Amino acid sequence: MRDESEQYISLVDEIEKSYGSTSSSSKSLENFYYTIPLSPLSIKPRTYEKKKFPVSTRIDYFTEPSIKSFQKMNKKQLERVVNFKITRKDVGFIYFEGETDLSNWKLNFDEIISIEDKFVETYPNDQRKPKTNEELNRKAIVHL
Repeated sequence: MRDESEQYISLVDEIEKSYGSTSSSSKSLENFYYTIPLSPLSIKPRTYEKKKFPVSTRIDYFTEPSIKSFQKMNKKQLERVVNFKITRKDVGFIYFEGETDLSNWKLNFDEIISIEDKFVETYPNDQRKPKTNEELNRKAIVHL
Protein backbone atom coordinates (compact mmCIF):
# COMPACT_ATOMS: atom_id res chain seq x y z
CA MET A 1 0.00 0.00 0.00
CA ARG A 2 1.33 3.42 -0.94
CA ASP A 3 1.86 5.89 1.85
CA GLU A 4 -0.61 8.77 2.11
CA SER A 5 1.79 11.46 0.84
CA GLU A 6 2.26 9.45 -2.38
CA GLN A 7 -1.53 9.14 -2.71
CA TYR A 8 -1.91 12.90 -2.25
CA ILE A 9 0.77 13.64 -4.87
CA SER A 10 -0.97 11.19 -7.21
CA LEU A 11 -4.27 13.04 -6.66
CA VAL A 12 -2.61 16.38 -7.46
CA ASP A 13 -1.12 14.84 -10.63
CA GLU A 14 -4.58 13.60 -11.70
CA ILE A 15 -6.08 17.05 -11.12
CA GLU A 16 -3.31 18.72 -13.13
CA LYS A 17 -3.87 16.27 -15.99
CA SER A 18 -7.60 17.03 -15.98
CA TYR A 19 -7.47 20.79 -15.46
CA GLY A 20 -3.92 21.80 -16.32
CA SER A 21 -1.25 22.93 -13.89
CA THR A 22 -2.63 24.05 -10.52
CA SER A 23 -0.59 27.25 -10.74
CA SER A 24 -1.87 28.21 -14.21
CA SER A 25 -5.48 27.17 -13.73
CA SER A 26 -6.15 27.84 -10.09
CA LYS A 27 -9.26 29.79 -11.10
CA SER A 28 -10.87 26.75 -12.73
CA LEU A 29 -9.78 24.46 -9.90
CA GLU A 30 -11.27 26.89 -7.40
CA ASN A 31 -14.70 26.08 -8.79
CA PHE A 32 -14.30 22.35 -8.23
CA TYR A 33 -12.08 21.71 -5.21
CA TYR A 34 -11.23 23.00 -1.76
CA THR A 35 -7.99 22.08 -0.04
CA ILE A 36 -8.42 21.70 3.69
CA PRO A 37 -5.51 22.79 5.92
CA LEU A 38 -3.89 20.23 8.16
CA SER A 39 -5.53 19.68 11.53
CA PRO A 40 -3.32 18.47 14.39
CA LEU A 41 -4.43 14.85 13.92
CA SER A 42 -4.60 14.71 10.14
CA ILE A 43 -1.74 13.48 8.02
CA LYS A 44 -2.33 15.36 4.76
CA PRO A 45 -4.67 17.98 3.34
CA ARG A 46 -7.87 16.48 2.03
CA THR A 47 -9.55 17.49 -1.19
CA TYR A 48 -13.24 17.14 -1.88
CA GLU A 49 -15.73 18.28 -4.48
CA LYS A 50 -18.16 21.04 -3.53
CA LYS A 51 -21.45 19.54 -2.43
CA LYS A 52 -24.93 20.80 -1.69
CA PHE A 53 -24.72 20.09 2.04
CA PRO A 54 -22.48 21.17 4.96
CA VAL A 55 -19.04 19.57 5.13
CA SER A 56 -16.44 18.70 7.74
CA THR A 57 -13.25 16.81 6.95
CA ARG A 58 -11.23 17.03 10.17
CA ILE A 59 -10.81 13.54 11.57
CA ASP A 60 -11.08 14.67 15.20
CA TYR A 61 -14.43 16.50 14.73
CA PHE A 62 -17.82 14.76 14.62
CA THR A 63 -21.34 16.02 14.02
CA GLU A 64 -24.74 14.82 15.20
CA PRO A 65 -26.54 14.24 12.91
CA SER A 66 -23.60 12.90 10.94
CA ILE A 67 -22.23 14.40 7.73
CA LYS A 68 -23.42 11.21 5.97
CA SER A 69 -26.97 11.88 7.10
CA PHE A 70 -26.72 15.47 5.76
CA GLN A 71 -25.91 13.97 2.36
CA LYS A 72 -29.28 12.18 2.40
CA MET A 73 -31.30 15.24 3.48
CA ASN A 74 -33.13 17.54 1.11
CA LYS A 75 -33.08 21.35 1.46
CA LYS A 76 -36.24 21.44 3.62
CA GLN A 77 -34.76 18.91 6.05
CA LEU A 78 -31.46 20.82 6.22
CA GLU A 79 -33.41 23.98 7.09
CA ARG A 80 -34.70 22.29 10.26
CA VAL A 81 -31.94 20.14 11.75
CA VAL A 82 -32.97 19.41 15.34
CA ASN A 83 -30.43 19.51 18.21
CA PHE A 84 -27.31 19.88 16.06
CA LYS A 85 -24.05 19.08 17.85
CA ILE A 86 -20.43 19.30 16.74
CA THR A 87 -17.80 17.59 18.89
CA ARG A 88 -14.02 17.60 18.92
CA LYS A 89 -12.80 14.33 20.34
CA ASP A 90 -11.27 14.65 23.83
CA VAL A 91 -11.80 18.45 23.85
CA GLY A 92 -15.50 19.37 23.95
CA PHE A 93 -18.63 20.17 21.96
CA ILE A 94 -21.04 22.88 20.84
CA TYR A 95 -24.73 21.98 21.05
CA PHE A 96 -27.41 23.98 19.24
CA GLU A 97 -30.71 23.19 20.95
CA GLY A 98 -33.86 23.17 18.82
CA GLU A 99 -33.91 23.73 15.07
CA THR A 100 -30.83 24.92 13.19
CA ASP A 101 -30.79 25.92 9.52
CA LEU A 102 -27.89 24.12 7.83
CA SER A 103 -29.25 24.48 4.30
CA ASN A 104 -26.48 26.85 3.17
CA TRP A 105 -24.43 24.42 1.07
CA LYS A 106 -21.37 26.65 1.53
CA LEU A 107 -21.20 25.77 5.24
CA ASN A 108 -17.76 24.34 5.85
CA PHE A 109 -17.46 23.49 9.53
CA ASP A 110 -13.66 23.29 9.14
CA GLU A 111 -13.60 27.01 8.38
CA ILE A 112 -16.25 28.30 10.77
CA ILE A 113 -15.89 26.25 13.97
CA SER A 114 -12.87 25.80 16.18
CA ILE A 115 -13.04 23.87 19.46
CA GLU A 116 -9.82 24.11 21.44
CA ASP A 117 -8.84 23.58 25.09
CA LYS A 118 -10.62 26.36 27.02
CA PHE A 119 -11.61 28.14 23.78
CA VAL A 120 -14.42 27.92 21.22
CA GLU A 121 -14.77 30.11 18.15
CA THR A 122 -17.42 30.29 15.44
CA TYR A 123 -17.08 32.40 12.31
CA PRO A 124 -13.53 33.71 12.82
CA ASN A 125 -13.94 35.68 9.57
CA ASP A 126 -16.50 38.39 10.40
CA GLN A 127 -17.18 39.02 6.71
CA ARG A 128 -18.70 35.54 6.39
CA LYS A 129 -20.66 35.72 9.65
CA PRO A 130 -24.43 35.50 9.09
CA LYS A 131 -26.97 37.65 10.91
CA THR A 132 -27.72 36.84 14.54
CA ASN A 133 -29.87 33.70 14.91
CA GLU A 134 -28.99 32.46 11.40
CA GLU A 135 -27.04 29.25 10.73
CA LEU A 136 -24.58 28.74 13.62
CA ASN A 137 -24.55 32.38 14.76
CA ARG A 138 -27.00 31.71 17.59
CA LYS A 139 -27.20 30.61 21.20
CA ALA A 140 -25.50 27.34 21.95
CA ILE A 141 -24.38 25.19 24.86
CA VAL A 142 -20.62 24.81 25.02
CA HIS A 143 -18.91 22.04 26.96
CA LEU A 144 -15.11 21.91 27.23
